[in-house]
Amino acid sequence: MITLLCGYFWYQKKYYWLITWLFYLVTLSPVIGIIKVGNQAAADRYVYLPTIPFYILIGIGMASLLYSKRQFVKVGIVTVLLVVSVALVQLTQKQTLVWQNDLTFWGYIVAYAPESALAQFNLGNVYLKIGEYEKAVEHYHQAVSLEPRNKWWYKNLPMAYIKSNRLSEALILLNRLIKHQIHIGYSWDNIHYMVGRIYFKQGQLQQAQQSLTKALEINPENKMARELLLEITSDKQPVGQGWQAGG
Repeated sequence: MITLLCGYFWYQKKYYWLITWLFYLVTLSPVIGIIKVGNQAAADRYVYLPTIPFYILIGIGMASLLYSKRQFVKVGIVTVLLVVSVALVQLTQKQTLVWQNDLTFWGYIVAYAPESALAQFNLGNVYLKIGEYEKAVEHYHQAVSLEPRNKWWYKNLPMAYIKSNRLSEALILLNRLIKHQIHIGYSWDNIHYMVGRIYFKQGQLQQAQQSLTKALEINPENKMARELLLEITSDKQPVGQGWQAGG
């Protein structure tokens, strides 16, 4: 319909209507979603360039009305401009609050797009970073339930389990990753180290020793695995190593 209308104006020698519409279509085409770039389906930046000609048309229309000989028309245009400007300033201030920090940003995204596994995963990462481990687990679960075949959403779930002291769940997940050779970003020696440390915390020293030995077979330079294995075999007290895989 818009194309036909612009074509009619072109016939009337009002070329700027069709030029504006074509400018919009051409600049919008790279981000219209036919060819997907990145994980995002939409973004504010996608409309910056395509809408420029429409703003130019609006500006030209406003300017022409300001040259009207009718005083009430000028007053009306100025009033409308002031009201719209105030509204846009308020909307801008409200929108900037979304970018206050990672928590407000990803919380906003999840609130409006809870079906986005990427948003759930990133919100889980934020909670993991600030020490809200149970909330991190909750959002990682959401991401996994939305896209169970995407192994990437499992990346930080074991650490969230461990940090929230849900060691049995972490152990089940890690052993499943090892069994099915599902790589989630950690090196395999660190996966085995994490398993060994969980067994150690649970008092299952034989299983811990086996996992740590496996970690050292994969990477003899794994310092944490070597120290914990030495601690077990020498029957020493725990040295208090943290849960920083690969650290």
